Amino acid sequence: AMIYMAVPLAAIGGIYFLALRGMPFSISAGVGFVVLFGVAVLNGLVLISRFNSLKTEGLTDLKQRILVGTEERIRPILLTAVAAIMGFVPMAVSASAGAEVQRPLATVVIGGLITSTFLTLLVVPVLYYIFETRSLKKEKKKMNKTALTILLAGFISFAGNYSAKAQEIKVSMEEAVDIAFKNNPRVKAARFEIQKQESLKKSAFDLGKTDFSYSNGQLNGPQTDYEWSISQEIKFPTIYGTQSKLQKEKIAFSETNLLYRKNILEREVRSVYLNLAYFKSNLKLIETLEEEYRNFEFIAKKRYETGESNLIEKIAAEGKLEEVKLLKVDAVYNIENFRKKLQLILNTDSIIRIKDEKLKRIEIISGTVAREEIPVLKLQSQRLRISEREHKLQKSAYLPDISAGYFNQQIEGIRGFSGFQFGIKVPIFFWSQKGKVDAAKLDREIAQTNLDQTRIEISMAMSYNLSQLEKYKASLVYYETKGLELADKLLSSTTKAYREGEIGYIEYISTLEQALTIKQKYLENLNLYNQKVNEINFLNGKFN
Repeated sequence: AMIYMAVPLAAIGGIYFLALRGMPFSISAGVGFVVLFGVAVLNGLVLISRFNSLKTEGLTDLKQRILVGTEERIRPILLTAVAAIMGFVPMAVSASAGAEVQRPLATVVIGGLITSTFLTLLVVPVLYYIFETRSLKKEKKKMNKTALTILLAGFISFAGNYSAKAQEIKVSMEEAVDIAFKNNPRVKAARFEIQKQESLKKSAFDLGKTDFSYSNGQLNGPQTDYEWSISQEIKFPTIYGTQSKLQKEKIAFSETNLLYRKNILEREVRSVYLNLAYFKSNLKLIETLEEEYRNFEFIAKKRYETGESNLIEKIAAEGKLEEVKLLKVDAVYNIENFRKKLQLILNTDSIIRIKDEKLKRIEIISGTVAREEIPVLKLQSQRLRISEREHKLQKSAYLPDISAGYFNQQIEGIRGFSGFQFGIKVPIFFWSQKGKVDAAKLDREIAQTNLDQTRIEISMAMSYNLSQLEKYKASLVYYETKGLELADKLLSSTTKAYREGEIGYIEYISTLEQALTIKQKYLENLNLYNQKVNEINFLNGKFN
């Protein structure tokens, strides 16, 4: 219960800073509170666990125990808070694209960490003293009980409301891509654009408005007569065919644009998913090292107590354990950041967890599409075809328009006078239209140039990524054939040798760090390899 007191202490700063910056509570701010509460609880856990360990070691004086424990743990707590605050400051002051999502999250974390850090160091020891005093005297104070109940009720209410809104789901990479396709606003907009262009097919054959007219009065003399007529103006017939072909190209362009948007989105989803799997694997590696150093601390402590080693070895063991704990906190931060990023890309309120937590090698998809069918090239090619159709449409404006009509009238009281009329409109003053034709021709040249430039950029990007892929592939061959086996042997043999007293603690620490470095380098190269494969699949326009 005392550990979770850090939650409302952290919430104070988060809420205050949101109000100070005039920001409303949002999904992004809610995610920030989740991250904040995790760090605040970890800080409280570090402090309380040290109090309890001092009690186990025989320090019975309650006040002395609190002073010693707080003094020993103030440094790691402050380091954790300052590192996190400095990391979130750029997000809090960012004004770039997407900053409206980042700022509430960073504001909550920074404000909450400031208050929770200092209040944890002040309030938690006080509460620990109160609880320990109650435990010794077997009595409870009503005021403290009421205050604690209110704070816990507030936390439970907040947690209940949040969990009601955010359901946790586990997804594979393919499932994440499907969710993104359903929820992403740009993909939705691209689908609407297809429907819009489909609706505009009818506009290709636009005859214009039919002219009806009626006249009544002294049209041909003093006697009252009447006249009515109907006429219709149409463009030259070939223009309608050109307009229809242009609209078909626009429909094809909107369909290609949807394919291109989905291709970009899938690359981003897969990249974030792979990064998340990488940091998950790295966390498991750090947890393994943490367990090793925990055993190291236990052995060093026992040796010190029996006089087999000196104080330096005991302090070194405790220091390395705390160092690994800081690495673990950093790894947790990275996991949470990429988890939130994946959730934002998927545009869902659900808390996203990945099924594939172990980082695995992915391969380039064989049987790639034809070069001109790559979405980005196909999109540029479609732009070129549209500009060519628009150029032809502007040239067809030189053709004459046609008009036809029928009239019926009464002249001096005699009815039945009727007839037909036919006419054409010839563009005599054509220099204005010539400017439009020349502009359309230049648009076609621009589209062709952009297509050529895109081809060059894709070739350059493909060549670069393939060369980088070979570099990472060569590294993976070493790690998978020799490096990882060497790291495992170092871990098993070094731990056994230290326990049996064959090596000293300095050599033990050095060997453990060497084994950790090998495994971390392997994970890093594997992630970089996968990212390059993902980029190559994107350039090829095919992920599966």
